[in-house]
Amino acid sequence: MKRNSLEKNRLQCFWMVPLMIGILGWFPSQQIVAADDTPAAASYPANRISAVTPDYRAAVKGDTKITVAAPGLATVEASCWQAGPGYGSDSKITPQPVALDAQGSGSFVFPADAYPHGPINIKITGSRSDGTVADTCYLQLFNSGGVTWDAGLKDVPVPPPAAGLTLTYSDDFDTMPTISRTGAGTTYCSLKPDGTEFGDAVFADHEGKYDPFFQVETYLRIRMTHRPDLVDPMNWKRHATTGFLSSEREDGTGFHTGGGHDQYFECRMLYGAAPGTWPAFWTLSAKNYKGNPGPCNELDILESYMPSTDHYHVTPHEWGYTEGKAKGEFKPKVTAIGGGADLCQTFHTYGCLITQDVTSYYFDNVKVAEHPTLKYSWSDGNYFMINLAFQDRKDAYVNGDFTRYGGADDLWVDWVRVYEKK
Repeated sequence: MKRNSLEKNRLQCFWMVPLMIGILGWFPSQQIVAADDTPAAASYPANRISAVTPDYRAAVKGDTKITVAAPGLATVEASCWQAGPGYGSDSKITPQPVALDAQGSGSFVFPADAYPHGPINIKITGSRSDGTVADTCYLQLFNSGGVTWDAGLKDVPVPPPAAGLTLTYSDDFDTMPTISRTGAGTTYCSLKPDGTEFGDAVFADHEGKYDPFFQVETYLRIRMTHRPDLVDPMNWKRHATTGFLSSEREDGTGFHTGGGHDQYFECRMLYGAAPGTWPAFWTLSAKNYKGNPGPCNELDILESYMPSTDHYHVTPHEWGYTEGKAKGEFKPKVTAIGGGADLCQTFHTYGCLITQDVTSYYFDNVKVAEHPTLKYSWSDGNYFMINLAFQDRKDAYVNGDFTRYGGADDLWVDWVRVYEKK
């Protein structure tokens, strides 16, 4: 790394007074400027990959220089999921590991135009000098160039689990949906329909001060944002805002399936890996809403606990009664399914088929779990919810907390649809 003449003179002066210095590591490295005019890696957390340029969640196109800082690490490698037949495939951006300089700085070029258009995540893995992997960074970006691939519902076939069923609901999110806190007068409710809250982030209102919803092209983005000065309306001392969607409203109106017949729910989404984030796609039986809190069933089609990217959780619940059919949870290992992409490498589709006897769960149309159908999810019908929640779990902070990705994280929803037996 080059230093200017002033820095050279400073070093010479310090070298003449070794008793004052002791070791060279005393130097104020955060003042050193790297050759490409980005801050030296020593000003970033040790043994952790930090993206320096471009910004997290930036829009990119064409050949884009990715600069990273990872003091204490020796090399980084980068990959991005590539468009192609079937599931697509993992594609190395760096054919060989990129050697970092003495301060932990390095860069590589991302040829964005060769990769999928829209929301993408670049997976960057860093290793120590002995070759052991020390950290993985997921750089969320929006590729405004690139190759159009599998976006939107236009040409998506009926999924195999829904064969013989009729499409009764779909949202491609190619326009901004109407959203309100109670759902009154709009398509979606931005709070759990029973009026309760959960998690360590405030579910903010659409078009409010902290609006977390943004629509672009054929996607809906739900953004979680760290807000250290937030005044929590529930006085729970939460310091982040995020978003929630429900197809049923607080008064029990809105979309839900009918009871007593087969039904299939599915949603295609992509999210980031910020520690503590808790994206979910789930259902509640239709008679559970504000003022009507009777027994019901919850089906967690997807619960993802970041930064675990190789598996997610599927969990059925019996609320207000017990028949013993909702036993435990399932943890599908996604890297052993389909194309082998982890949860944050590319978009995935999460589905749930409810029949009278068996409820089955699907990941990219592959069955990953099943259990006996629960009482109210069959008899009452169900509504769906999509949210990016947060759990301030210290055990999730293996290498940094939620703020490691610039204090925000995005959930991109491509589409949601529901089929029923008619």
